[in-house]
Amino acid sequence: MGSFGGHAIPGFFLCAIGFWWMINICIRYYSSRKEFKSALSFTSPSMCCKKWPLDILIVLSICTVALAGQIFVLKTRDIPEGLIRGEYYEHAVLFGIFILMSLVELLRFFKLSLPQNFEYLSALGAFSLFALVLVLHARGLTPMHSHLHMILAYTVTALCISLAIEMYNRKSFTAAVSRGYFTFLSGSWIIQIGLFLYPLKKESVWAGDLHSEIVLSTMIFSWHCAGIFAVLALFVVLLGICYGDPASALSQPKSTETLIESENKIMSGANGGIV
Repeated sequence: MGSFGGHAIPGFFLCAIGFWWMINICIRYYSSRKEFKSALSFTSPSMCCKKWPLDILIVLSICTVALAGQIFVLKTRDIPEGLIRGEYYEHAVLFGIFILMSLVELLRFFKLSLPQNFEYLSALGAFSLFALVLVLHARGLTPMHSHLHMILAYTVTALCISLAIEMYNRKSFTAAVSRGYFTFLSGSWIIQIGLFLYPLKKESVWAGDLHSEIVLSTMIFSWHCAGIFAVLALFVVLLGICYGDPASALSQPKSTETLIESENKIMSGANGGIV
C-alpha cells in the first residue's frame, strides 16, 4: 500500500461494500412486514446476479486478485528481508482470511450444512485479524502515521463489536446497519490516509510530527463519521416515508372483521356452555 492508489483501491471497495450493506439492511427492515432478520450478504436486483450474493462475490474476486498480486511480487521482485517484505506477507495473510470468509458465506448462501451463524463467526475472525494487524503495523511509525492507523484500528474494532452483537441477535436492525456504517467509514478513512501520506499535490505534504496536524486529522475523521451518518439518516428517512414504520405495522390492532369474528366465537362458546 505504499502509494495513494494502494490505499484508494481497497478503500473504495470497502466503501462500496459498506454502502451496499447499509442500503440492503435498511430496505429489508422497512420492506419486511414480518419480523426483521439480518443477513451477511445480499443479492443484486438485476437478472444476471439475482441468485448470487453480489457483495461476497466482489470481496472474493478482489481478494483473490490481490493475493495473487502479492505472491507474484514476492516471487519475481528482489524485496529485501525485513519490514518491507514482512508487510507483503502481512497483506497476503489478510487477503487469504477474507477469501476464507467469502467461501464460508457462499457455502451458507447455497444452504450447505453449517452451524448456525457460522458465517458471522468467520467474518468476525477476518475483521478482528484486520484490526490486530493495524495495531501492530502502527508500532514504530511516525506519530502522525501511527495516529492515522490507530484511528482505523478503532473503527474496525467497532465494526467487530457490531458484528458480534449482530451474530448474537440477528433481529437487531441497529447492530446490522452499524456493520455497514463502520465498513463504509473504514473504507473512507483508508482513502483519507492515502491522501495524508501520499498527497496528490506535493506541496501539501504534512510534516507528520506536529500535534496540530494530529488534532486536525482527528477532526477530519469526525467529518467522515458525520457525513456517512448523514447519508444513512437520509436513506432511513426516505425509506420511512415510502414504506412507513414496520414496527408500527406489526403492532397495529386487528381489523374490524377479525375483531367481530373473535367476538362471535367467544359468544358462541359462552352460549354453548349454558345449561
